[in-house]
Parts: sequence; C-alpha cells; structure tokens
Amino acid sequence: LRTSGNPLKATVDFVSNRSLQILGYAPEEFQENPGLWTTLIHPEDLEAVAALTRQAHQTKQDVTRVYRIKHKRTGEYIWIEDKYQPLFDGQRNIIGVLGSARDITNHKRAEEVLRLSEHNYRELIEQASDGIFIADLQGNYLIVNQSACALLGYSKEELLSMNIADLISQEELQRAPLRLDELRQGKTIISERALKRKNGTTIQTEISAKMLSDGRLQANVRDITERKRAEEKLKESREQLRMLSGYLQNIREGERKRIAREIHDELGQELTALKMDVALFVKSLLEGAHQPHRSDYRKKLESFTGIVDTAIRTVRRIATELRPDV
Repeated sequence: LRTSGNPLKATVDFVSNRSLQILGYAPEEFQENPGLWTTLIHPEDLEAVAALTRQAHQTKQDVTRVYRIKHKRTGEYIWIEDKYQPLFDGQRNIIGVLGSARDITNHKRAEEVLRLSEHNYRELIEQASDGIFIADLQGNYLIVNQSACALLGYSKEELLSMNIADLISQEELQRAPLRLDELRQGKTIISERALKRKNGTTIQTEISAKMLSDGRLQANVRDITERKRAEEKLKESREQLRMLSGYLQNIREGERKRIAREIHDELGQELTALKMDVALFVKSLLEGAHQPHRSDYRKKLESFTGIVDTAIRTVRRIATELRPDV
C-alpha cells in the first residue's frame, strides 16, 4: 500500500495471488478497492486491529495482528495472522505499508480444542475424590485440586507455593526416593507414604504417581489412615486368635495326657491284673498239680467278673468325660 497515513485512502500497488486462495478475492479486487480488506474484518476484532494499526503508525514499528476475516465464497470467518510493517522515506515519514498475512484457522481450532481439553481436564481433576497434585521435575506444585486441600488442610494458594519436600520428611524421601527414572520410562509407581498436614499431624496415604507427556509429575493421593488402623486391628485380632488357638491346643494336650494317664493307671492295671489271674488259673489247670473244688471255680470266676466290671465302669467313666456337656 502507498499511503499518506490513512490505509483506507491508500493506493494498492501489489497483492499476491495467495489472497485468492486464502479469502477467495482476486488481487485486482483489492487494487480496485483499497479499503476492502478492512471491511471484511470481524466486527468484534475491528477495534483491536485499528488500535494496533495506530500503534504501528505512532511508534513507526512493525506490529503483528491476529483477527478473523470473512471468506468471499463461504461467508465464514477464518483466522488471519498478519505482519503490518510501515515503510518510510528519508525523513522517517510513513509513505506506505508492507503487509503479509497467513491463514491460521487450523492452528486456532487446535488451540480451542486444546483449551477445551485443558478445561475438561481441570474439571475432571477438581471433581476427583482423591487428592491430585501436579508438580514440575523440581517438585514444585503447579496444580492441586480441592480434595488435596481438604486432605492436608492447606489452601490452594498455600499448596501452590510449596514443594514435595514440604509434605514428605527427608527421612521418608531417603528411605523411599521418588524413582524418577522409572517414571520417565512411563511406569506408574504406587507407594505408601506419610504426609504432613498443616496442623502438624501426619496421615498415611497411598500415592499413585506417573509422568505426564509434557514432563510434569502427577500424583493421585488417597487417605488410607483408617485402612491402616483396620489392618492393625486385624493384625492384633489374628495375634489374639493365634494365642487363643495355642491356649486351646495346650488345654487339649493336657486333657489328652490326663486321659492317657487314667487309661494307663486304672484301666491298664485292671486289665493287666485280669490277664495275670487268668494266666495263673489256666496254668494250674494245665499242670494238674491241684484239682480245684467247684467252689474254688466259682470264687475265681467271680474274681474275674469283678475285675471286668471294674474295667467296664472305668471305660464308661472315661467315655462320659469325653462327651460334650450337653
């Protein structure tokens, strides 16, 4: 453009054929109507474009303008980035303008998709029940959600001014480092750590950490204090159950010993006595040295019967003691 300062009254010396590809207008249409370009700018962007144009004329420096402009054939607006470069004479008076523009519609659409994706991502983070912390490689927190604040008792502003080392003791970090090498390999690391709360207490947490594609660290943190307490109680209960089992085993062993002793001392002796008496009686009969009288047979058999009756009573008593109380 050749101009005395007002682009609307400028003379168009040259327009490249690229304008036809970008906006659907032939170069001669801009040459015949120098103000055509300005009339195609989206009304919402017109003031910002005019302000940058004035800035270029006042400062006599190049400016870059980003705005929407209407396509001739489709009637839709596309995004344009142009460089507005004033041209000067020997006295630094503006005598013209060199402008170069490029279509950045796809780039702006990608930015919008990214912006919506980032918005949805942040919404998802904010609604999560677990505490979510996103930090850089130096451990400085960049993003935290409300659950993280509730978990540790800090405000978002406080957490965003803190570092991982502020919540985890040095002893804990030395005992279990962050394992950055594994995170860089794309692995998800799950660990249990004690975190310091604002009020000075600590809570037991389960942390699932991974490295995002942009190099930031994300940690999903869950309070497992109650679970750890329940596990400790369960451990204590198991120990008590083990002790009770041992106690009952000792009682059973003692009962077995008592029963074995009674069988040995009482029933065993009675059966042994019976065996000896029968053996002696049979021996005397076989040797024939003495022919017992009928009354002697009766006495001896009564003696045998008495021993058997006693053994039977002993068996019944022991069997009764082995039965359940009911």
